[in-house]
Amino acid sequence: MTTTRVQVVPKGPVLVSGPVRIETPGGRVVESDRFMVAICTCLRSKQYPLCDTSHRRCRPKPDPK
Repeated sequence: MTTTRVQVVPKGPVLVSGPVRIETPGGRVVESDRFMVAICTCLRSKQYPLCDTSHRRCRPKPDPK
């Protein structure tokens, strides 16, 4: 039996060891046979439900001191 690993990245995607089959709330099915798949949690990805690192551009800037 193969173990599926899921890792939640703070302020980032959910990483799932692949291959995966993702069913969106709208009924669309996305499949990936990659060894690691990043699933978008910020809803900003142009490749949703797959992460395209859009969350990196939306992080708040640190306060200058």
